[in-house]
Amino acid sequence: NSYRLNHDFSHIYIAALYGVQAIIAFPNKMSYTGSKTMKSLAIKNWLSLMLINVIGIYVVNNNDMLPELFAYYHAILAIIPLIGMYFMATNKIPIEENN
Repeated sequence: NSYRLNHDFSHIYIAALYGVQAIIAFPNKMSYTGSKTMKSLAIKNWLSLMLINVIGIYVVNNNDMLPELFAYYHAILAIIPLIGMYFMATNKIPIEENN
């Protein structure tokens, strides 16, 4: 709707960022074995989500039409994956082998 009103491309950019986040964060039916591959995949997904939200902060700060509050939302959403990556990297999130 906002893009239709003023044809500012940043609205399309923000919608694309949320679309990518939805694809990455959507749960799948893969079983998380204790393999290094699955651990690496989880860390890469969290890193991707963090990077997308850091870009979101940049977009909000460079667009006068968006409230500054949205930058804080993106900051929170960028910090949450950092916590998950820390716990996964330090083996505080147990991943069990499938038998």
